[in-house]
Amino acid sequence: MIERLTYVEIAERLGISPEAARALVKRHHLPRARSNDGSKVLVGIDLADIQHRPLMRSPRGHEPAADPTAPLMARIAELEAKLARAEECSRGHRADYERERDRADHLVTAHDRLVGELRAMRSLELTALRSLVQAAENQQAVQPVTVQELATELDAFHRLLEAQLQPVQPVTTRTRFTWWPWRRAAA
Repeated sequence: MIERLTYVEIAERLGISPEAARALVKRHHLPRARSNDGSKVLVGIDLADIQHRPLMRSPRGHEPAADPTAPLMARIAELEAKLARAEECSRGHRADYERERDRADHLVTAHDRLVGELRAMRSLELTALRSLVQAAENQQAVQPVTVQELATELDAFHRLLEAQLQPVQPVTTRTRFTWWPWRRAAA
């Protein structure tokens, strides 16, 4: 049964847009004619013969939107992998840090002990010098000591102390970056 319909009516019946109805008419080479008043185009169409199913497309060439969370999830996975690598590296640095901190604590303790011993020896040195001076003043039976002999003994004593106070060689190349001088200053 052939009907005479406008493009809008064809579009409503088939569930498509008027532009799609116009394209369908052109594709099937259906007869067209102007209405009596000349304002509309009427198409002779048998809707039973037309097996038209509208395609499910996005409007005007737009691709269907991809999952918007996919790039974010990929970035999250990338950042988690970086975090895991950083934590693994951090464990190694933490072990170095702990070892160097223990070593620094040991060196600070040894240094403080040596400084205390040095002060004690200097006070003994001064006491010995004072007793020598008093003995010389009292003119007791003391062997005469020249200033040069006393200076030689003091130099030997100072060299011995300096050898004891020499800094310990670093264990690793990272030792010079340890924080123990700062800790020592804060203590």
